[in-house]
Amino acid sequence: MVPSSPLTSFRRGRAACILAVVTVLLAAGRLDAGQAKTVVVFTVDVESNDPFGLPEQIDPVCEDGSKCGLMEIVRLLQARRWPGTFFLNVYENRVWGDALLRDVAAKLQQSGQEVALHTHPESAYDRSRTEMHQYTLDEQTRIVRDGVQLLQEWTGQPVLSHRAGAYGADAHTLTALERNGIRVDSSVFWQYPNSRLGGLGLPRNLPAMHGSLLEVPVTVYTREDRPRLLGRAVAPVSVVRKIDVDWFVDEREMRDAIDQAVAADLPVLVVFLHSFSFLKAKGPESPAADATALRIFRAMLDHLAAKDLPVVTMADLAGRPFSAPTAAADVVPAVAVDVDVPRYVWRRAKAAPVAWAASGAGFVALTVAGFLIVRRRQWRSAPRPTPFDSGIQERLP
Repeated sequence: MVPSSPLTSFRRGRAACILAVVTVLLAAGRLDAGQAKTVVVFTVDVESNDPFGLPEQIDPVCEDGSKCGLMEIVRLLQARRWPGTFFLNVYENRVWGDALLRDVAAKLQQSGQEVALHTHPESAYDRSRTEMHQYTLDEQTRIVRDGVQLLQEWTGQPVLSHRAGAYGADAHTLTALERNGIRVDSSVFWQYPNSRLGGLGLPRNLPAMHGSLLEVPVTVYTREDRPRLLGRAVAPVSVVRKIDVDWFVDEREMRDAIDQAVAADLPVLVVFLHSFSFLKAKGPESPAADATALRIFRAMLDHLAAKDLPVVTMADLAGRPFSAPTAAADVVPAVAVDVDVPRYVWRRAKAAPVAWAASGAGFVALTVAGFLIVRRRQWRSAPRPTPFDSGIQERLP
């Protein structure tokens, strides 16, 4: 056997040391080999809205023959072998009865989905107080406890995740969740006016620990709206948006928002839907499907599949090691979107109503310019009669 040279022995020893350090870090949870990619969490708030009660949302067939309810969301996820986290408003059992809510929970669980807690307390406690932050700490502790007990009774599984209805949580909500053994919360929605979590120093887009609770914000980005026909002649209107199937202008905005979030190395991308996202309006016999939301969601699934990003549930994130959040890493991506002139004018007025009203001349000029541009395009695209045709029309009785 040829003896190893001192240089060869040194290289082997260095490689062995590096391997040992990496092994120790992996075992200690400080280096997560599976955290190189952004992970995706599909979240669905399961609740009634004004047009559609929860029983009507479960598995309806819409006017065009499409499946357009809660279970269609489940089927589309199942087709990819992807799980989701479904935040169920258990307090609607006071309206529809235990049997229906238990059946919804069972359907979701049997489909491989996480059934989590969604707190809209007004159905069961006080109709005049619709938000969690309107209740005391002890009241919120009871609300969460009652909800956890119901879900555990219906599913036989521990309840690990929570989202406050309408993002109406405050610091007491997080304490109430900890008291009841909840591990993960997703109630932070940066700059959302109904939230009372903004003063706690929680990140905008990064998971972070708050006591024993992991807070996972809904993923947000800044949409820069510009009028399609006027281009860069006017300033954009900035508005904070979430990755919500019902909030995108089109598929391009959806893809750009996802691409920007992934490019920013956000560790978690939270996708948002409602149980009624695919339902648009009531028809005479059956509801109308929201074809745009269905189309965008299918395109989103294709886009995420092409990126080969891992899909997990909120419960899967419990105990997962995340780096300590820093200001530099807490990115809010910006997405440029072309919108029509009336939409731009409306958003401009909504964003700064006083300043916009003060500049009345600019408002009128922009509106007139948009109207004239639209009319000119319509005039150019309209068919022109030939002189022969005009003569015929003039001679007709």
